[in-house]
Amino acid sequence: FATDISIVGNIIRDNDGGLFAGGIHLETQKSFGNRTFLVKNNRIERNTATDKGGGIHTYMEDTGSTIEIVRNMILDNAAVDPACTSTNLSCGLGGGIGHFGGVGIMIMKDNIIKGNRADLYGGGIFTGISLKFQGNEIKKNKAKRAYPGIVVNDANQVVIIKNKFISNSLETGFDS
Repeated sequence: FATDISIVGNIIRDNDGGLFAGGIHLETQKSFGNRTFLVKNNRIERNTATDKGGGIHTYMEDTGSTIEIVRNMILDNAAVDPACTSTNLSCGLGGGIGHFGGVGIMIMKDNIIKGNRADLYGGGIFTGISLKFQGNEIKKNKAKRAYPGIVVNDANQVVIIKNKFISNSLETGFDS
């Protein structure tokens, strides 16, 4: 396995990841050690997953790894599942970006996160990791249950600086 992984300058479009990661999946485990992931200058659009992370899905198993997501267009991705209900809290999370598990740092800077959708929470972003979130535009994302723009769940350190949150909204029709 490589120590550092870069995904730069790609078009990632119209993929179906099944449960996770319609577009990109980044994962590290204790046995892999600390890593740095860079996702930069990509167009990530119209990808789907049923549970988590329609555009980008990340998972870090208690490592000190870093994920940098910089200057990407993350557009019209979805974490949707017709079977998703208010009692099944493991589906429909993070339409644009979904991060789950572990310890590490996520840096998200100068991205456009627009038109993404989640059946439950975090139409734009759902994360549970230390986060530096700066200079992003989070626009016109939707969620059926709550929190259409961004959800930061159970993170140790969170810094949110100079972002634009514009016209994120709830969809109607959630059957609770």
